[in-house]
Amino acid sequence: MKTIHTIAVVLLASAVVTVEAPAGDCQFHEIYIIEDSGFFNEPGITAGRMARFCSSNPADVQLLGEAGGRLGPFNWGGINFHPETEELFGFENTTNSLRLLDPDGGNTLIDSVGHIGSGISGMAISNDGATAYIAGTVSAWGRVIQADVLTGEVLTVHNLLNMSAIGSLAVVPDGVDLPYDAGTILAIRNIGSSPGAQLHVLDLEANTATLIGSLTGVGFNIAFESGMDFAPDGTLYAAIQGFTGSGDDVSTHLFTINPSTAAATLIGVVDAPGTWDASSIAVRPAPSGPLGDLNGDGVVNVSDLLILLGSWGECPDGPCPADLNGDGVVDVSDMLLLLSNWG
Repeated sequence: MKTIHTIAVVLLASAVVTVEAPAGDCQFHEIYIIEDSGFFNEPGITAGRMARFCSSNPADVQLLGEAGGRLGPFNWGGINFHPETEELFGFENTTNSLRLLDPDGGNTLIDSVGHIGSGISGMAISNDGATAYIAGTVSAWGRVIQADVLTGEVLTVHNLLNMSAIGSLAVVPDGVDLPYDAGTILAIRNIGSSPGAQLHVLDLEANTATLIGSLTGVGFNIAFESGMDFAPDGTLYAAIQGFTGSGDDVSTHLFTINPSTAAATLIGVVDAPGTWDASSIAVRPAPSGPLGDLNGDGVVNVSDLLILLGSWGECPDGPCPADLNGDGVVDVSDMLLLLSNWG
């Protein structure tokens, strides 16, 4: 590592600023979040409120319109972007309906899919954009409904007898280096007692769920709902509800989740404590930033170089942001690409 740092110092000394950071507040992933239910009825918590933020700074939240049930007085159980049109779809289990959401205000009913009990639920969309996967709990087992995204027509109903309380779903995207085939469905099970939540992989053909592991590294007992979604590059994000301070406030914490081990890494708290209850998220790429901006602050500088040096060597399974040329290893070639975009 000493040799690497010596190389870095020499290259820094000769680096020429050639590219300025583009305008814009977000250079990584843009995350949309919707208030599910207002379970605790805390001040400021309103079912149907929507906001967005950058994955690199979840505390900087932009509210989309007024609170007050702008998307309808529903208990939302999932939102997801259509992979081709980027339209935002949602499932609400007040009327068990698929809806097309307008981030600037309102929603359009597609149809009720039925078959899901009230309470915890989740939704994801297939990579081809044709099928909505809608999850919930019926009696003591989990249920996943496959429905046509555009019409709401129920295609198949799956009962997973070895899993209940499915809190969120995420579909492995195409073209990512993960130990799962594209289209594989991962699910968070909220079990309501220590350790609080588990990550599973679902096999809808066999109607079974296989445990990947209990979520570790969260720092609090995950007793309630959560939201989860893959970014197109394979980064798995989860918005998990938890208590802060003395336990009087409830808020949503944003994590990345290792899809192979279920280990969670905290990014930050969404907005202020006591303002977000059980929440669903949908992730999409933010406007492109300069190559080498590894911390998403819109500029390539020493902070990004240190991140690259800390990732030096072979990439692990899953996303490897410091591998700028995509050859599976972080080395001098990636450092030179970073330095060519310095500034």
